[in-house]
Amino acid sequence: MATKRCTVTLPEEIRSAVGPGAFSAYVTRALEGQRERDRPAELVERLEGGPRVTRALCVLRSR
Repeated sequence: MATKRCTVTLPEEIRSAVGPGAFSAYVTRALEGQRERDRPAELVERLEGGPRVTRALCVLRSR
C-alpha cells in the first residue's frame, strides 16, 4: 500500500496514549475501522455472501 505523509491535530491525551513508534499504525487501524463502519452495506455483503444474498435478505426482511 502506498503511503503519504499528512498532518493531524489531536488532543494531547490521545496522542500520548500511543507510543511514538506505533502512532501511524494506530491511526491507520482506527481509520480503517471507521471506513468499515461508514460502509455498512459493503460489510453486510462480505459477511452474508455477496450482493445477491444481501438483496434477497433485504427483500425477505421487508416482508
